[in-house]
Amino acid sequence: MTTQMISGENDTAELCSALDVENYLHHHPEFFIDRPELLAQLQVPHPAGGAVSLIERQVALIRQENKQHRARIRELVEIARSNERLVDKLQKLSIELIACHTLEAYSRKLKQQLCDNFSANHIRIVLFSERCGELADVPELVSRFDKAVLNFENALSNRRALCGRFNSEQLRFLFAEDAENVKSMALIPLLDHEPIGLLAIGNANPDHFKVGMSTSLLTALGEISAAVISRIISE
Repeated sequence: MTTQMISGENDTAELCSALDVENYLHHHPEFFIDRPELLAQLQVPHPAGGAVSLIERQVALIRQENKQHRARIRELVEIARSNERLVDKLQKLSIELIACHTLEAYSRKLKQQLCDNFSANHIRIVLFSERCGELADVPELVSRFDKAVLNFENALSNRRALCGRFNSEQLRFLFAEDAENVKSMALIPLLDHEPIGLLAIGNANPDHFKVGMSTSLLTALGEISAAVISRIISE
């Protein structure tokens, strides 16, 4: 029998033995409960070098997990506080918008508040001529079925705000010469029983409006805006 064969047999024996131990412990979880002194004697490698007892290693892992949990809790608390601040700002904005009696006043107030309190760098309000064409003070008007508007059909059909990066054609339609400065955008449909228009909020930070972020407050802003516009149209 060669040396290689003997070595291979020993490796197999050790592997089987390790598997046997693992299977036994899986089927007998009380093993270490009955032998606490054995737990204290077991040594396992430590990432920093050397060895520690199994209990010490478990304690270290638990502490690390707790540290990660605390960090996550702090992050969630800060997100909650940030959302609360945004809700307060949205409530104040809503009150100011409700006081507007012309679309020109609505547009001016909305843009001012979004820039001052919501970190908006660029804003475009697009209203559809099918609903607002008879009003003299409409700030920006386009047909609902304009080719450029059809590029945003996804937001209109889903009836919710969309966030992320948009293509150059969409950005040029909304922001004209400022399109190159818009790296991320929130696109908010303005909906009554049918589409009234679009509200686009652009930001120079590519990560400010991201795909997958919560859009509940943005959608609420769209609903408030649509309600104000509908009232103005009907007056």
